[in-house]
Amino acid sequence: DNNIDLLLLTIVIFSTLALSVIFKHISPFLLPLAAGGMLITVLLNPQIALVSLFIMSIITGILMGNEFSYSMMSVLGGIIGILFTSKISQRPDLTKAGGVVGLVNSLVILCVGLLDHLPWIEMARNALWGMLAGILSSILTVGTLPFFENAFGVTTSVRLLELSNPNQPLLRKLLVEAPGTYHHSIIVGNLAEAAAEAVGGDSLLARVGATYHDIGKLKRPYFFIENQFAQENPHDKLNP
Repeated sequence: DNNIDLLLLTIVIFSTLALSVIFKHISPFLLPLAAGGMLITVLLNPQIALVSLFIMSIITGILMGNEFSYSMMSVLGGIIGILFTSKISQRPDLTKAGGVVGLVNSLVILCVGLLDHLPWIEMARNALWGMLAGILSSILTVGTLPFFENAFGVTTSVRLLELSNPNQPLLRKLLVEAPGTYHHSIIVGNLAEAAAEAVGGDSLLARVGATYHDIGKLKRPYFFIENQFAQENPHDKLNP
């Protein structure tokens, strides 16, 4: 129902596939499918990311000459990446997710190598490429996430967490110039968060929105009814 989100999803999928075609010439184990899954998780939701990951793995297997073993290894790491990314609390968590993806890739590659009775040197080299694939996925995710956030106007959970940081210039100004309003906004944010959790809503969005809900008092405090001490309401003289 949302053409912007559909365009965003299409760009992420095609970009991931294009990068897979490029990196397969370096090593067939260096497939950044996890990057596409993690990006879609943060920008849209984990369910769409999981379906997209399986679609990308099938297409990648076809592009690699119907060698689906490589893409399936990437899928297992990608699923771990989606699980870790769905609960991130800050941008560095994306880097940690990439490390875990690389570790899973390496373990899967070693297990498959043992089943195929490959030489230890070859298994170690392939496992190293799998680890690098996880690190590459985290680099791609962290590097492109701000672009997608700004280009498509997506307010991700990572961005919301940054906005809730008390060191944000606007929040610091509110704390210094209107400490009572700041304290009130924090309390309202906590209440809104608890209420959203109770009804299955977006608790983070509710808390951050409530934190900023009185920010206009920095500019026009007398526009708020609680600050109109027997004065005229300025809204009565404003155009709609």
